[in-house]
Amino acid sequence: MRLHAKTAGLSAVLTASAAVVLLTAVPVQAQTSSPCDSETVVPAGQDALRADCEALWAFYTHLEDPGVLDDAGEGQWGSSNALSSWRGVTIDPESGLVSRLQLSSSDLIGPISPELGRLSNLRSLSLANNDLSGSIPSELGRLSNLRNLLLSYNWDMSGSIPVELAKLTELYQLELGYIGLSGSIPSWLGQLSNLGILWLPGNGLSGSIPSELGRLSNLRTLSLPGNGLSGSIPSELGRLTALEILTLDENELSGSIPSELGQLSNLRQLWLANNDLSGSIPSELGGLSNLTDLRLAGNNLSGNFPSELGQLTELRTLSLGGNQLRARANRRVIGCGGRPI
Repeated sequence: MRLHAKTAGLSAVLTASAAVVLLTAVPVQAQTSSPCDSETVVPAGQDALRADCEALWAFYTHLEDPGVLDDAGEGQWGSSNALSSWRGVTIDPESGLVSRLQLSSSDLIGPISPELGRLSNLRSLSLANNDLSGSIPSELGRLSNLRNLLLSYNWDMSGSIPVELAKLTELYQLELGYIGLSGSIPSWLGQLSNLGILWLPGNGLSGSIPSELGRLSNLRTLSLPGNGLSGSIPSELGRLTALEILTLDENELSGSIPSELGQLSNLRQLWLANNDLSGSIPSELGGLSNLTDLRLAGNNLSGNFPSELGQLTELRTLSLGGNQLRARANRRVIGCGGRPI
């Protein structure tokens, strides 16, 4: 028994020693080291630009397959090229800092690194049409100079619109379509007074359209189709006099079409199809002299088609099917380039 115990103990010692030898013999794979200390990448003395480089490298290392940026030829990311030549990276000549990161349609896979929030001078972030996943990092709310945020067509993303984005007061273009967003459209979007494009189609957004959006006096495009939005269309949208495109189709909106929409003199597209709208078509829409595309099909609209819409001589597309409109409208309305419809 004593011999057996010693043998067992010796065996255990040998096994442990073998494990140590094995671990020593097989090197642990090192993480990809940052190239940002290389003067080839960032010239000496440019500490702020080096900080930008570190933020971009964190984004790189978060990707599941950063090799797509390694294969960028002259734009390859890494220690062999200057940061200013990395694919998709633009450095502002005045500040000397990164001002644009444009990597749309670049086959990127994985999450968006929160470290991008450290790019203090970034004005444009375009990562649309990739295979990015996860939620929108709240850290992007630190990008106080950002004017363009484009993340659309990343089908594996999810989550809600972070409240931290309310700090992006310089934002002009916010495109978050087809990325699986949920929750409601935040009312604080109405505080982003410089917003010109708000594009949120093809998500899972629910609740009502915030009336606060009517404060966006510079808005030219408001696109919210293909969600689960409900309630009525806010009459406050009639204040958006710069608006050229208003698309709210493929939702669950109800109530009547606000007559205030007739005040949108610059409007070219008005898509309200496939909702649950009722009542008559406001005659005020006849004042939309620039309207080329009017889609109202798939609702519960009733009554006569207003003769005032005969004034829409620029109209090229008119969709009315699935409503309960009286047939005499088809004999009286002139549209589609001045031809009877």
